[in-house]
Amino acid sequence: MNCFSITCKGFIFLFFIVCEIHAQNLGNSIYGFQGSGDHMDFGTPEQEQAGNIHGAYRSSFSPNFHNPASLSYLSLTNYNVGVRGVYEEQRYKTGYVPSYNAYASNASLAFPVNKIGGACLGFRPFSTGGVEGTASDIPVGNQLANYRFLGNGGVSRFFGGLGIAPFATSRDSFWQSFSIGYYASYLFGQIRRSESLLFSGTDTSGYFHSAIVQSANYRGVLHQLGWQQSFRLNRRIHLDAGFSYQLPSFLSSLRESYSITNNANSQQLVTADTLNFRDAVSGSWSGGLGIGLGEKWKIWLDYGSRGKGSAQYALASQRYAVGLLLWPGPEGRGGIFSRSQYRLGATYTANEAIIGTSVVSSFSVRGGIGLSARKLRPPMFFLGFEYRRRGGSGLVNQTFYGVNIGISINEKWFIRRRID
Repeated sequence: MNCFSITCKGFIFLFFIVCEIHAQNLGNSIYGFQGSGDHMDFGTPEQEQAGNIHGAYRSSFSPNFHNPASLSYLSLTNYNVGVRGVYEEQRYKTGYVPSYNAYASNASLAFPVNKIGGACLGFRPFSTGGVEGTASDIPVGNQLANYRFLGNGGVSRFFGGLGIAPFATSRDSFWQSFSIGYYASYLFGQIRRSESLLFSGTDTSGYFHSAIVQSANYRGVLHQLGWQQSFRLNRRIHLDAGFSYQLPSFLSSLRESYSITNNANSQQLVTADTLNFRDAVSGSWSGGLGIGLGEKWKIWLDYGSRGKGSAQYALASQRYAVGLLLWPGPEGRGGIFSRSQYRLGATYTANEAIIGTSVVSSFSVRGGIGLSARKLRPPMFFLGFEYRRRGGSGLVNQTFYGVNIGISINEKWFIRRRID
C-alpha cells in the first residue's frame, strides 16, 4: 500500500471524525432534554444491519464496537466509516412534527496485532442534546402561556481497544478461540439548553415572562470488558458465545446557567450561577450466542441490561435483539449478488424511561446488503435501512425511518499470519 493511498484514507478518516463531532447537534428527541442527552449506541454499518448485536458478533474484516474481545479475530487492517440519514416524526394527539437529519455515525481504524491480538481506534457519538418543542396555550392562573424549550450539542466518544486470544497458537481447539478484550472511551462535549415561558393574554402586568439558559461541558471516561469464545459443534457448524460489561462511571460537568425575568413594564432581573455536577453513567452488560456455517450464514441472539442512571426519568432497561447474516458466495464464486452479504435484524428495548406513570419503550427493524467490489474480497459498500418506533401510552410517540451507508476498506497494512 503506497503513501498516497494511506494519505487519502487518512483525510477521509479525519473528515468523518469532524462530521461526528457535529452530529450531536442534529438530533430532535424530546428525551434529549435531560441529563447528558439522548444516548446513542451505534455499531459499524454492517453490525447495525444485523440488529446491532453486542455479545457474540465478530468478524475477521471489521470490529465489534460493543465487545472488545472480538478484535482478536481481525485478520486484515480495516477502515470503517458510516453515514446515517433519518426522517423522524414526533406524533402528538393533535398532529405531528417532522424533521430530517443526516450525520456521520462512526469512523474507526482496526488492525491485527501479532498472532494473538487486534486493536481499534475510533470516534462515535455518545449522546445528542438536540431538541426543539413548544407547548401552546397552557393555563396559568387566568392567563394563557406558551412554553418553549430548545437544546443542541452533545457528547462525543473517542475510544481505543485491544483484544487478545492468549491461546490462539494452541493445539487445543477449546482454548484456541478463547479471547478477552478491553475498551477505554474518553467522553467530551457541550450541551446547551433553554426554557422560556411567555404569556399571551391581553393583560399580563401581574405575570412575569421568564427564560432559563444552561450550558454544560461534559468530560468522562468509560471502561468496557469483553469475552468471546467459539465452539465447534461438528466439522461445519460452530457456536459463538460472547459477553461484555461496561463499568459504572460518571460524567463530570461544569454547568453555567442564568435566568432572565421581566414583566410587561420591561422590568428585568438577571441571575447567574455556576455549579459542578457529576452525572452517573450506569453500568451495562450484554451477552449472546451465535450459530453459523463458516461465513455462509449466521444467526445471533442477544440480551442486555442497563442500570438506572442519574437522569430524571431513567429506568433500568432491558434489550433483546436477533440478527441474521447470509453470504451465498464467500469464496468469491458467482456474480456480484452471490458475493454480496445480506443482513436482517430486530431489536426491542423495554423500560427506557418513565414519564409520569407511562413507560417508554422502543422497537426497531433493520436490514441491508453489503456489496463486494472484487472477487475474494469482503464487502466494501453497505446500504441499509431502519424503522424504529419509541414512545409509550399517553406520550409523544417517535417514528424513525433511516438509511445508513457504510464503507469498509480492508488492507494488508497489518495482516495476521498464524503460520510463519
